[in-house]
Amino acid sequence: MKESFARIAVIFDRKKTATTKTDGAVEIRVTYKRKQRYFATGVKVKKNEWTGTEVAGRHDAEELNRAIGMRLADVRRALNDWQEAVGGVQLDAVRSEVEKNDTVRHSFLEYMQRRMEVRTHGATKLRRGRYEQLIKTVKEFGKIALFPDVTDENILAFDDHLKKRGLKSSTIWCNYHKILFAFINDAVADGLLSRNPYRWVRINKDTGYFGALGKHLTPDEFQRICNATLPARPLERVRDLFIFQTWTCLSYSDLMAFDAKKIANDKDGRRVYSGTRGKTGKEYVFMILPEAEHILEKYNGRLPRYANAKYNYYLKLVAAYAGIKKAVSSHWARHTGATLFLNRGVPMEIVAKILGHASTDMTRRVYAKLFDDTVAKEMQKYLTPNKK
Repeated sequence: MKESFARIAVIFDRKKTATTKTDGAVEIRVTYKRKQRYFATGVKVKKNEWTGTEVAGRHDAEELNRAIGMRLADVRRALNDWQEAVGGVQLDAVRSEVEKNDTVRHSFLEYMQRRMEVRTHGATKLRRGRYEQLIKTVKEFGKIALFPDVTDENILAFDDHLKKRGLKSSTIWCNYHKILFAFINDAVADGLLSRNPYRWVRINKDTGYFGALGKHLTPDEFQRICNATLPARPLERVRDLFIFQTWTCLSYSDLMAFDAKKIANDKDGRRVYSGTRGKTGKEYVFMILPEAEHILEKYNGRLPRYANAKYNYYLKLVAAYAGIKKAVSSHWARHTGATLFLNRGVPMEIVAKILGHASTDMTRRVYAKLFDDTVAKEMQKYLTPNKK
């Protein structure tokens, strides 16, 4: 189709609202037989950020110009299709066609929905629920719908939106920002975004680890779990599983995937188990200690299996019979094991490898404060005079 039949132009600030502080819209105007229709691009910039032909002077200019180009291509494609089909153009029909097959408005929200199906395949109901909650919250927020909306400013605004809801900082990062960060990284890898704003903005990355430090058993409490008299076989099996989990620092999902056939003898004859964390893909390795070996022998290498909810329910009963008034759950074993190792002098680097942490920095952030508290308590025994 010759453009003399339908003239196309990219225009800025048709409604004259743009200033150096206020955004104006970038649109595509199609003129045909003295009639005009405007097509939104989803791009809004300030007056000093528009050169007359493109966006400039901002970090995401390349991304915004790409969005404009994608919308322009959509409009041209629809015009060509109509011209070839009927020999003319119906502007309203062209607009409907563009909106239906819109590469710009194949929204970031829709992209997240598709990626969620991949990221949560085979995942627990709880993990999928976090992804669904993030997408629902982004929709309610309303400022991050299209790919051009994924900007530094909107990420910061989303952070403010979450804070106004009164959420804990650890919840904000772990249940919202962390997942959104992953979706944006996927879009960058797929060539749909040029950069991830999270690498430039300052967001409080509170993982809640320090809050989780209370979710561990002291050595005395752990021993009480080990020695507790339990009234039923299922509780004994759960207690054994918890003991094994503590001395291996396995997460629940990795515990359920544990396969004794993968245990190998190293050159010194020690029994070693290695694997990859299902949650993060990071490698971990640990030696099968006597306490864990005893549990394996008791069950002939086939550990008991429980659904997470039932395992946690039984653990609370076990704790109650041990006289422990704490809401013990499966993840307490991982924290308890790590702190036992650290307080027995196992180096931070080794504990990080057992846990499958990406670096010792992560291990230090999670456990160093608790470790320091324990050291202080031990030193206090020597500093406080014995009472006669």
